[in-house]
Amino acid sequence: MDYSALSPTLRVMLGIACFVVVVAGMKAATEILVPFLLSAFIATLCAPALMWLESRRVPTTLAVVLVVLVVVLTVGGFSMVVAASINDFAKQVPGYQARLLQETEAVTTWLAGHGVELSQQMVKEQINPGKVMDMVRKVVTGFGNVLTDFFLIFLTVLFILFEASSFPVKFRRAMG
Repeated sequence: MDYSALSPTLRVMLGIACFVVVVAGMKAATEILVPFLLSAFIATLCAPALMWLESRRVPTTLAVVLVVLVVVLTVGGFSMVVAASINDFAKQVPGYQARLLQETEAVTTWLAGHGVELSQQMVKEQINPGKVMDMVRKVVTGFGNVLTDFFLIFLTVLFILFEASSFPVKFRRAMG
């Protein structure tokens, strides 16, 4: 089809329609796209270390293993710190809930002393400690989803790193 024959308005509308289709496709493929983009990001961060090791005449396989080992240890350490923090927070939630109720009662009393009348029930409905637990649950669920995708991300990073050293040669060969 000859797009130059289309009116400028129609070309703009066609461009917008294409953009909407691409964005909708990306939204539909989020569960697949996000792990691969995360893999590409991690591999991009690791590539300089890999190239540095290869410039020191470390074999590619050993260089990739060393870089991936550093990444796995870093992610593992970070995961342990986050898990410990979540565990400590979960243990202290009852204390936080009691403290939150004390503070809301103190604020309500202070406001009542200054002529602002609020019912305790209304304040308790607005400041719900259960919302905090819901937020923590969502964070833990999101962290669990990342760990579920970890194996796919790990394999993709490995593949990208193994291909990183030979990519320039393959690219030159493909472009003639």
